[in-house]
Amino acid sequence: MFRNYRVVFLSDATATYDYPDRGFGSMAAAEVHHAALVVLAASTAHVTSVDDMKTRMSSRSNVVAGS
Repeated sequence: MFRNYRVVFLSDATATYDYPDRGFGSMAAAEVHHAALVVLAASTAHVTSVDDMKTRMSSRSNVVAGS
């Protein structure tokens, strides 16, 4: 992002783990994952699914091949 790359983050191709309580309460992996996706989408990346990315890449390659 800082070098003007268009960053894509695949939401269903990533995972995390449960965070233990460090004085602010613990967070389950699903909560951490959701929070990370929200922050990334709001700040530095286009958050999408693997299937959506496959569709986008397929349609793009069809346009390029048809040129």
